[in-house]
Amino acid sequence: SLLLPVEMDPSQVKQPPPKLIYKDGKLVRANLLWEPSSWFSKEGSGIVVPIPEEIFQTAMNRNDLDTVLKELEEVRKKQPTSCYQFTTSMLIFPCIIIPGVCCIQRMRVKNRVLKYDRDLREWQEQMNARYLRSIGCYVKTQSCARQVGSGEHSYRKKEHWIAIAFTAEESQRLANEPHVFGHIVDLTCCVGVKEEDMCMHPL
Repeated sequence: SLLLPVEMDPSQVKQPPPKLIYKDGKLVRANLLWEPSSWFSKEGSGIVVPIPEEIFQTAMNRNDLDTVLKELEEVRKKQPTSCYQFTTSMLIFPCIIIPGVCCIQRMRVKNRVLKYDRDLREWQEQMNARYLRSIGCYVKTQSCARQVGSGEHSYRKKEHWIAIAFTAEESQRLANEPHVFGHIVDLTCCVGVKEEDMCMHPL
């Protein structure tokens, strides 16, 4: 797991956990790096690492994992692209002239992001209920953001992953962990979202 003390603030986590986590020589969790969407399209992203064969030495079989990831891909295709959000940012100038335009457009973006978050949560709930809990496994979306650089050249680097636990003990530990770590912001004052309430950092 992330091996965090219970009292530790998730904002103190600065990087994703290891790809594979073992306990007593046994694989208990996989953290598969995942790209919600690419910059200008919905193609060329998703799981961006090879699926470790060690996974299939656990209670998880290949068919179950294929089903879980296939349904995740269907959800991913609904992700609002960064291009869409980038285009929204180009409305800054007209917003100065017509503030209502900015508010309406930002609300549209927010609603799309929240809809996508609900779809991701529903995917997790369904996969756990239909396939995974019965074999002692559990799946959860997680992400970590960190501030890189300083001043006008600073930016946020976000990394997303699909965490899959393979034992009942690790499943409970994963269920109790937050979805988001690292640099977490609240943009509700700007018609945005509160990231700590999301199931992963929005793009």
